[in-house]
Amino acid sequence: MNDGLATNTIPDVYRTKLSQWRTPSRKIMLTETYEPKITGPAWGYANPLARRHGQAPSPLPPGRLLTPDKMEGTNVSTVFLDGHAEGVDEGFACDIYQIQPDADGDPL
Repeated sequence: MNDGLATNTIPDVYRTKLSQWRTPSRKIMLTETYEPKITGPAWGYANPLARRHGQAPSPLPPGRLLTPDKMEGTNVSTVFLDGHAEGVDEGFACDIYQIQPDADGDPL
Protein backbone atom coordinates (compact mmCIF):
# COMPACT_ATOMS: atom_id res chain seq x y z
CA MET A 1 0.00 0.00 0.00
CA ASN A 2 1.30 3.44 -0.89
CA ASP A 3 2.42 5.02 2.40
CA GLY A 4 1.58 8.46 0.98
CA LEU A 5 -2.15 7.67 1.22
CA ALA A 6 -2.34 7.53 5.01
CA THR A 7 -0.62 6.67 8.26
CA ASN A 8 -2.30 5.15 11.25
CA THR A 9 0.27 5.71 13.98
CA ILE A 10 -0.51 7.78 17.03
CA PRO A 11 0.09 10.73 17.39
CA ASP A 12 0.83 11.20 13.66
CA VAL A 13 -2.49 10.10 12.17
CA TYR A 14 -2.65 11.32 8.57
CA ARG A 15 -5.28 10.44 6.00
CA THR A 16 -6.24 11.77 2.59
CA LYS A 17 -9.45 11.50 0.60
CA LEU A 18 -9.40 9.93 -2.83
CA SER A 19 -10.77 13.16 -4.30
CA GLN A 20 -7.62 15.00 -3.13
CA TRP A 21 -5.39 12.99 -5.48
CA ARG A 22 -4.83 14.51 -8.92
CA THR A 23 -4.41 12.13 -11.87
CA PRO A 24 -5.48 8.99 -9.95
CA SER A 25 -4.88 6.89 -13.07
CA ARG A 26 -1.12 7.51 -12.65
CA LYS A 27 -0.84 7.22 -8.83
CA ILE A 28 0.06 3.84 -7.36
CA MET A 29 -2.19 2.51 -4.61
CA LEU A 30 -0.85 -1.02 -4.23
CA THR A 31 2.18 -2.79 -5.68
CA GLU A 32 4.65 -5.59 -4.94
CA THR A 33 7.95 -4.83 -3.21
CA TYR A 34 11.29 -6.63 -3.38
CA GLU A 35 10.98 -9.05 -0.45
CA PRO A 36 14.68 -9.36 0.53
CA LYS A 37 14.75 -5.59 1.16
CA ILE A 38 11.20 -4.68 2.27
CA THR A 39 9.04 -6.93 4.45
CA GLY A 40 6.36 -4.48 5.64
CA PRO A 41 3.00 -3.77 4.01
CA ALA A 42 3.77 -0.14 3.12
CA TRP A 43 5.37 0.89 -0.17
CA GLY A 44 7.23 4.16 -0.67
CA TYR A 45 8.53 5.71 -3.87
CA ALA A 46 12.15 4.80 -3.00
CA ASN A 47 11.43 1.10 -2.34
CA PRO A 48 12.54 -1.44 -4.94
CA LEU A 49 9.84 -3.45 -6.71
CA ALA A 50 9.45 -7.23 -6.92
CA ARG A 51 11.51 -9.12 -9.46
CA ARG A 52 9.37 -12.22 -9.82
CA HIS A 53 7.81 -10.95 -13.06
CA GLY A 54 11.10 -9.90 -14.64
CA GLN A 55 14.16 -7.75 -14.11
CA ALA A 56 16.36 -5.47 -16.14
CA PRO A 57 19.26 -3.04 -15.63
CA SER A 58 18.05 0.11 -13.92
CA PRO A 59 18.10 3.29 -16.02
CA LEU A 60 18.04 5.39 -12.84
CA PRO A 61 21.19 6.98 -11.39
CA PRO A 62 23.17 4.90 -8.87
CA GLY A 63 22.20 5.40 -5.24
CA ARG A 64 18.60 6.38 -5.96
CA LEU A 65 17.21 2.93 -5.23
CA LEU A 66 17.81 0.31 -2.61
CA THR A 67 19.05 -2.16 -5.22
CA PRO A 68 22.84 -2.47 -4.90
CA ASP A 69 23.19 -4.70 -7.97
CA LYS A 70 21.71 -2.02 -10.27
CA MET A 71 18.85 -4.29 -11.37
CA GLU A 72 15.18 -3.35 -11.16
CA GLY A 73 11.87 -5.13 -11.17
CA THR A 74 9.90 -4.93 -14.41
CA ASN A 75 6.26 -5.61 -15.28
CA VAL A 76 5.33 -5.55 -11.56
CA SER A 77 1.62 -5.94 -10.79
CA THR A 78 0.27 -2.56 -9.69
CA VAL A 79 -3.17 -1.19 -8.83
CA PHE A 80 -3.78 2.54 -9.29
CA LEU A 81 -6.06 4.91 -7.35
CA ASP A 82 -8.67 4.87 -10.13
CA GLY A 83 -8.97 1.07 -9.82
CA HIS A 84 -7.19 -0.12 -12.96
CA ALA A 85 -4.17 -2.43 -12.86
CA GLU A 86 -1.10 -2.77 -15.06
CA GLY A 87 2.54 -3.80 -14.92
CA VAL A 88 5.07 -1.06 -14.10
CA ASP A 89 8.82 -0.80 -13.63
CA GLU A 90 10.89 1.10 -11.08
CA GLY A 91 11.54 3.94 -13.48
CA PHE A 92 7.84 4.79 -13.24
CA ALA A 93 7.22 3.84 -9.60
CA CYS A 94 10.28 5.39 -7.96
CA ASP A 95 9.26 9.00 -8.40
CA ILE A 96 8.30 11.31 -5.55
CA TYR A 97 5.07 12.38 -7.28
CA GLN A 98 3.66 8.94 -6.32
CA ILE A 99 3.24 10.14 -2.72
CA GLN A 100 2.13 13.72 -3.45
CA PRO A 101 -1.65 14.15 -3.81
CA ASP A 102 -1.41 17.47 -5.67
CA ALA A 103 1.27 16.46 -8.21
CA ASP A 104 0.11 15.66 -11.74
CA GLY A 105 2.58 12.89 -12.42
CA ASP A 106 2.94 13.60 -16.12
CA PRO A 107 5.56 11.28 -17.65
CA LEU A 108 7.53 14.08 -19.32
